[in-house]
Amino acid sequence: MAHATSTGYGPRSRLYYDGDPNKYQIWETRFLSFLFTQDKAFHKAILPKATGVEDDTDFDENNKTAYAELVQVLDERSLMLIMNDAPHDGRAALQILRQHYASTEKPRVLTLYEELTTLVMSEQEDITDYIIRGERASTGLRAAGEQISDNLVIAMLLKGLPESFRPFVVVHTQLDKVKTLTEFKAQLRNYASTEALRKDNTSVLAARGAASTPTSSRGKTKHKPNHCTACGDKRHRVNMCPNKSKLTCNYCKKPFHCEKTCYIKKRDQNQQTTANAVSQADTFSFKLEVVDMAHRVESNTMTNRLVVDSGATSHILNNADRFVSYDKTFNPANHFVEVADGHMSNQIVTARGNAKYQVVDSNGLSHEIVLENALLAPSFPTNLFSVRAAVGECKCCLLER
Repeated sequence: MAHATSTGYGPRSRLYYDGDPNKYQIWETRFLSFLFTQDKAFHKAILPKATGVEDDTDFDENNKTAYAELVQVLDERSLMLIMNDAPHDGRAALQILRQHYASTEKPRVLTLYEELTTLVMSEQEDITDYIIRGERASTGLRAAGEQISDNLVIAMLLKGLPESFRPFVVVHTQLDKVKTLTEFKAQLRNYASTEALRKDNTSVLAARGAASTPTSSRGKTKHKPNHCTACGDKRHRVNMCPNKSKLTCNYCKKPFHCEKTCYIKKRDQNQQTTANAVSQADTFSFKLEVVDMAHRVESNTMTNRLVVDSGATSHILNNADRFVSYDKTFNPANHFVEVADGHMSNQIVTARGNAKYQVVDSNGLSHEIVLENALLAPSFPTNLFSVRAAVGECKCCLLER
């Protein structure tokens, strides 16, 4: 296969390595893949010799070509490491770089373990960046020969999540199905996206409520937006808009405003965004709105959320006021629950029975539901709605009264 000529503006310019040890694994993967696309013989020549496999007859030439490609994408410091100890030897040069930037010596391994076990996500950090930080440490440890399981990485990622991810942590630790790291990352990103969308919608509703709420009757006026709600211009208010009478919205076809400020279009876009997020998420948590007046005050608190759990075998509630009847044959001492740190406890559940909830469906209709054989756990941080119990897998059911 002929070697493609590089101009310096194509793949080679994007393969430049700046000597950052944290980027070495990613850079090496890109560089080796680049060599493979140029010529499989170059790729084979630069890699360590496999046991029982002989090098090709043109190995020396291919090894020198691989070295020539390598030196063009290294910073000066990295080039100094190899130019004297492995001149024109791509295989030896790559081994030197690995030993320097991906060392398996104890100090580096301990540093990577510390980075993984002390992983903490800040409230402002993007969930993808947080996952990458954890994977970078685990990948470095695996490259150093350490046995790092998916479960360990998942546990460290769960441990470092902020309080706003508490429902996800609780739900995930209740699952009885072992998940791969790939599945876990997908579910974590789905939850983060859904939670961010919920917060955005809550902020929009709060802003609308604040804008429509009048102040005290001491001569103060209602709060007004800081821009014209007809044409969108920030330099004047709607009552001073010179173009208001000429405007017609291209979206809703109504007069006195433009498409840019159309609240109907914004409402439709928010609904579509919500529908897309729900359709793409295979596992996520959300809150059912509780509408019974006795509990309306606490409907926005963490303890009153009803979190959908596809793995829990029973509904779990933390409020005894919701129970309408109890199972007198139930013995709490014989019922164990796996808690967030992984151990089993029989100190959490205090009773079992039927509980009522008033919920609102997607059409705005109120329904009274009964969660049968629900467990009462006053110390539980949130309420769990068990999908398995609702569909009858555990001989429980969800009834509309």
